[in-house]
Amino acid sequence: MLKKYLLLLLMSFITGVASAQGSAEPDVVSYPLILEYHQICLEPQNELDVSLENFQKELDWLQDHGYHALSMPRFLYCINKHLPFPTKSVLITFDDGYQGVYDYALPELRKRYMHATLFVVTDSLDKKDKPYDRLTTKEVEKMGRDYLVDIGSHTLSHDWLTKLDAKTQQAELQESRKVLEKLTGKPCLSLAYPYGDFNSQVIENVRKAGYQTALASYDENIAAHLNRYSLPRIFAGRYVEKNNMKVFKATFN
Repeated sequence: MLKKYLLLLLMSFITGVASAQGSAEPDVVSYPLILEYHQICLEPQNELDVSLENFQKELDWLQDHGYHALSMPRFLYCINKHLPFPTKSVLITFDDGYQGVYDYALPELRKRYMHATLFVVTDSLDKKDKPYDRLTTKEVEKMGRDYLVDIGSHTLSHDWLTKLDAKTQQAELQESRKVLEKLTGKPCLSLAYPYGDFNSQVIENVRKAGYQTALASYDENIAAHLNRYSLPRIFAGRYVEKNNMKVFKATFN
C-alpha cells in the first residue's frame, strides 16, 4: 500500500513537471493529472471498485477546488497545437467498459458538466460478466452522441500487448478502433494499454494504427518513456477512499 501511495505521488510530480524539464515534449508546458477509474458501484467488490457515494465526494472535491475535467478532443488539441493545458485540468478516465460506469458514473458527471473518457474492450461488449456486466453496443452508440463522453479503445481482448507478435498487436489495435468508430460515428484517437503494458514496438504499432495518444498506469519506469504515447495515470481505486480520501486529496497538492 505504501509503495502504491509513493508511486501515486511520484506520478503527480512527473505529470506536472516533465515537459518543463524536457523529458517529454518540450513545447507542451505540462500534462494534466489523469485519473484511472474502473468500476463505480453501490457496493464495491474489489480494490478496482469505487463506491458511488465516494465517487460523488471525489467529483465534488474536484469542483470545489477549481478543477476542470477535460474532454479528450481538448486534451489532444492542446498536445497537437503545443498549447498549455488550462489551469487545474484533470482528465477523468474509465477502463474496461463496465455497466456501472454507464448507470452510476455518467449521471454524476453530467450533473456537474464534467467530461470523461471511457476505454472500451470491444470483444466484451454485451457480455454478462461476473461480478459486473459490460456495456452494450447500444449504450456505446448512445454515448457517441453525448458531448460529455469520449470513447477510446482498450483493445479487442484486453490481452498483454507486449506478449503478442506485431501482426496480432496491430489487429488488437486496429480492429477495436474500427468497431468503436462504427458505433460512435467519431474518430477513435485514444487508447489505454491493458494492464499498462507497453514497449517501443507497441508504441510504434499504436502510432501506425492512427491513435494520437495512449495512456498507461503508474510504474517505476514510466518516467523514462514519458510522452503522448505513454502517459501515466493515477489509479483511483478503492484504497484512495480511505482516511477521508487522504490519498486522493494528496494527489492534487
